Amino acid sequence: MRELGDLIFQLSLEGFCQIREALDLPGLRLSANISPTQLSDPDLHERLRGMLQGAGLTPELITLEITEASILESTPATEANLQQFRAQGYALALDDFGTGYSSLNLLNTLQPNEIKIDKSFVMALGSDGYAGQIVAVISSMAKHMDLHLVAEGVEDASILGALQELGIPLFQGYHFYRPMLPEALIAEGEKGG
Repeated sequence: MRELGDLIFQLSLEGFCQIREALDLPGLRLSANISPTQLSDPDLHERLRGMLQGAGLTPELITLEITEASILESTPATEANLQQFRAQGYALALDDFGTGYSSLNLLNTLQPNEIKIDKSFVMALGSDGYAGQIVAVISSMAKHMDLHLVAEGVEDASILGALQELGIPLFQGYHFYRPMLPEALIAEGEKGG
């Protein structure tokens, strides 16, 4: 798992650098998921630092997405990695917020810069009033805590509109783009897409 996680991070950095340079976007950021297994690896922060240095990037351009499971399965190595990530300047995001064992204690433990509302709540906005209330509460909490907020699973314009009405500022989902290779994204950006 260690080698696969490292390879995925390295390939992400390569694609990120290619897009950033080709489209002249020096402020572009990369978000990368870190699994519970990776986070409990005591050497992870050193390996990531080495890959970033090799790519000529700084941690300030990277958001590491951490799931609730990673925090719940916390080990001394997990805690050490989180401390190192904060000290090195990475942004931390609590991914899939609102599922699993969500609690305010997880926010206190991770102290993220960003939370990502799980797509199960986002996709239910049009059909479940309770989901809308949950998203509104998360949005209000994020504003009060000065956290960036991202809604996952934005699949169409009606969901986007509902999220905008709730004050959600950032989105990800197929409504915008499907996954694509860096070359395709660069071509899309060059033609103004």
